[in-house]
Amino acid sequence: MAAFFSTLCAVLFVELTDRTRLIAMLLSTRYRAPIQLISGMTFGYVPAIALAVWGSGFIAQFIPFGALKWITAVTFIGFGIFLLRTENEHEEGTPKWAYRLEKAGPFFMGFILVAVTEFGDKSQIATAGLMMKYRTAIPVFLGSISAQTILNIIYVALGYFLGQKLPVRTVRWIAGILFIGIGILALVK
Repeated sequence: MAAFFSTLCAVLFVELTDRTRLIAMLLSTRYRAPIQLISGMTFGYVPAIALAVWGSGFIAQFIPFGALKWITAVTFIGFGIFLLRTENEHEEGTPKWAYRLEKAGPFFMGFILVAVTEFGDKSQIATAGLMMKYRTAIPVFLGSISAQTILNIIYVALGYFLGQKLPVRTVRWIAGILFIGIGILALVK
């Protein structure tokens, strides 16, 4: 139980102000389907947490930090540009793949954005460290995924509330600009 609660508390603290919380808020204002979004985001954490638990310490051997930084930046900047360009659903010049991606729905969008951005994240590193300390995979894995789920619920609920108060156009512009900003910060950080 110590491994579970230590991991739960550590990941809650580490992830409280992470960029993934912003993803949760922004996607929940966009899609307004909280259960699907929370589920997709939670499942999106599974690959990164599993690698942290069962590969603890070997993450950098598989994917260099520089590559992770670029993948994260391109993902955020690309999604931000997509949000800014697709103000009108039938706007000319927007690629078909962009509409298909958005039409995939909140579960898929939450899953993809979290799965791509969480590799090499501070919560993955914290989880790997806790795994090395406690050497008990299941409680560490469950503690980490539980913390992420709790935070997803809180931030998706907050975003859902804000989404009901703000016009869709405003949400799209704010989200687009913030995603591009986070992508640029990922490159310079």
